Amino acid sequence: MSKYAQYAQKLDTAFKAAREKYTKVYDAVKAAEKRVEDAKNEKDEYFRGDADIHRAECATALRKAEIVFERTAEGIWPAFDEVRDELTAKLRAEIQADTIAAPEDIDPNGMTLLQSGILRVDELESLAERYAENYTMLRILGQHAKAAADKAEDTDARWRLVNISRAADRDPGVVLQTWDGLLEAAKVCSGRRLGEKHGDPSFVASISKTWERLTEATIESF
Repeated sequence: MSKYAQYAQKLDTAFKAAREKYTKVYDAVKAAEKRVEDAKNEKDEYFRGDADIHRAECATALRKAEIVFERTAEGIWPAFDEVRDELTAKLRAEIQADTIAAPEDIDPNGMTLLQSGILRVDELESLAERYAENYTMLRILGQHAKAAADKAEDTDARWRLVNISRAADRDPGVVLQTWDGLLEAAKVCSGRRLGEKHGDPSFVASISKTWERLTEATIESF
């Protein structure tokens, strides 16, 4: 889990909240439809009053539930999209700021150690952890590790140095590609995979339940 984990978690929270609202009004329509169907199939003697009045009341309740659904569902996913776009903009801005080499981030003591040539592989690994959030020093460390790997005779040491170099050469595009995958999952699970403004309600109610299966592992490791 990286320092950007909060963005994936907030997207997860926003999607689940939107899904809950959608499911609530959709389930209300389905329950009203069932009452209408039950009323059609029941015999008149089951009611103390007029069976036709009961059926009319059920039909009216269904129409009210449909109106609430239409009005509510129309704004649920656009509201989610606003949160999604805001999170995307903030994430991109933070990554851009984090992946720009800055002179003020130079650690003089760390530079002295790197230039001394006395550091063992395990000490370089420790420095890589220490500089995990210092992109400038991490890049310098990565170059040092790569140069050391080219000269290393021990196979194990060489691969450990290569791994340090790869980890230090952090590509912001990887984070953003993972984020784009989450956004695509949100599109799929909101029933708008093919660009529809509104997906079929029964399909949306069903597909939205797959959100956890599609994204849980990614969100946990983001």
